[in-house]
Amino acid sequence: MQPATKLPQYVTHSNNIIMRTIRILIIILFASYNIFAQQEYHEYFCALVASENSQYEKAIEHYNNIAPLCPPIGGDLKTHQRTFVSPFWGDKGGLFVERGNIYYKLGKYDNAISDFKNAEKINSKKGLLEAAKCYSLKNDVDSSILYLKKYLNQFDKIPKSEIKLDKAFENIKNTEKWQNLWNKEWYSNVEIKINRAIYLKNQEKYIEALDELNAVLRKNKNNHKAYFIKGEIFYAVKNYKDAIKNYSKAVKIKSTHTPYILARAKSYSKAKKYKKANKDYNTAIQQNPKNIQIYYKRALILNKLKKYDEAKSDITIYIKYFNNDSEVFYNCGLIYYNSEDYLGSLKYFNTAIEKNNTIAKYYYARANAYSKTRTYDYAIKDYNVALDINPKLTDIYLQMGITKLEQGDTESACMFWQKSIKNKDYRANNYILKHCK
Repeated sequence: MQPATKLPQYVTHSNNIIMRTIRILIIILFASYNIFAQQEYHEYFCALVASENSQYEKAIEHYNNIAPLCPPIGGDLKTHQRTFVSPFWGDKGGLFVERGNIYYKLGKYDNAISDFKNAEKINSKKGLLEAAKCYSLKNDVDSSILYLKKYLNQFDKIPKSEIKLDKAFENIKNTEKWQNLWNKEWYSNVEIKINRAIYLKNQEKYIEALDELNAVLRKNKNNHKAYFIKGEIFYAVKNYKDAIKNYSKAVKIKSTHTPYILARAKSYSKAKKYKKANKDYNTAIQQNPKNIQIYYKRALILNKLKKYDEAKSDITIYIKYFNNDSEVFYNCGLIYYNSEDYLGSLKYFNTAIEKNNTIAKYYYARANAYSKTRTYDYAIKDYNVALDINPKLTDIYLQMGITKLEQGDTESACMFWQKSIKNKDYRANNYILKHCK
């Protein structure tokens, strides 16, 4: 056997340089991807915020800055790099529908129709009904009926009654073509039963709704929508075990449908199965990273799992864009408090109270943070405010006693603990035995 040929040292050195260069280029590429992807997400989240605040023109401006909706012609290298790495190419159809809905709210029906048609071209059927509405509002009966037929030929559609009652179709409801449209039965027996079950569920007639759904499942055990609605019913009556069971069946049949996974995550959370809830939220984010609400929900679960740094990261993303809800700031404060960053928690509790000063638990939480930072007078003041707002928060007396003890006021501490006992909070017994005569 011939001995292996030994490469000259300069060749080996050259190969090492090449490999090192490739690794550096890969690092640079991924870093660039992250920067440009973040810019795309920023524009998208800003569009969502503007839309939620009814700033529709501003929302359109942000949507127009998302590369798949408005690819650049000309422009500098960075613009083209951002376009190339945009994370939204996989959901281009969904983006067209979202922007189309904004144009619809602005009454710009031609722009809306253009977006809905672009979505249709790339096999997204989400905008068919909305396109029909736009044509109706433009008094284009033929086009409205055409798009209604396209929509009604789908399996997944809203009930007939909702379409007929929609005011967008007022312009064409008295036409012969509208009447002829409904001469045909567009809904299968299964769809009729499922729609009836949804109606009964909304009326809180849960037993009757379950009867309809079970009838569907006896004939078709793979009807994921029926399992999902059953899950919703069990969730509504706080039977989280059966809710999880039915959501899981829906997920097994249609594992890529994010709403099913989110519904199961919500049930896992209620059942205090936080690890499983977190796993579902991780999957949902992988499937739909542009749904910023999931980051907030996952932050609350991560807090339960004591993964505070990850929880802070998620809720910070959310707060950056959605910063009008006092409850979000309160929950962010709890995350910082639980991580023993008491000064950090005060910042968020303060903001929660600034946004809504009528919620007792906000003052209670801030009082606890004040107590941890040894600003006891502020703590006692907040405890009293919390009790003024909600006298039923009697466990506050225990905390007030502990705070008074920290101040060296044992007499007042014992008084508060006696109030705890009167309100059947027997945790105070140990403190009384130890500190009170």
